[in-house]
Amino acid sequence: MAKRMGSGDVARERLKSVLREDRSQMTNATIGAMRSDILTVLSSYAAVKDEDLNFYMVRGAAENETKLMMEAMVHSRRRAAGAERGQGAEGRP
Repeated sequence: MAKRMGSGDVARERLKSVLREDRSQMTNATIGAMRSDILTVLSSYAAVKDEDLNFYMVRGAAENETKLMMEAMVHSRRRAAGAERGQGAEGRP
C-alpha cells in the first residue's frame, strides 16, 4: 500500500524537480525523450517494462555537477542480433 503524500511533501518534490532541472539544464521533456530512446535500445537486448525503468538526478562532487542515473529491472535476456550466426552483440564473430 503506497503512502499518501501530503501537500507539503508534493510541493517539496516539485521544488526538488525544478531545482534539478535548473542545475542540469535538462527539461523533463528532454529526460523523457532520453528515457524513451534508452528503453527502445534496452528492449532489443532484454525484456524491460517501462514502469521498471527509473531515472533520477543526483548532485555530483562539484557544486555545478549533476548526474543522471538510471535503474532498470531486466525480466529476461533476449538473443542479440547476430547471435544465431555465432556473432556477438556488436555483430562481430
